[in-house]
Amino acid sequence: MTRETVLKGLNASFAEFHNQHLQKTLEDLKEYRPDITDIYADYYHAFLGILDRAEDYGTSR
Repeated sequence: MTRETVLKGLNASFAEFHNQHLQKTLEDLKEYRPDITDIYADYYHAFLGILDRAEDYGTSR
């Protein structure tokens, strides 16, 4: 089993679940506080980039 297979299996359903709840929460927050600007980042793909170049950071996967 490859890293990609494991990650896709584990992350696909969790990411969908998380994103649905995050979107709902942000919608609720926007209704409650329309003056707030929400900002979030995609750490998942940043982390994958680090894993793909682990040797560049002095470690291995």
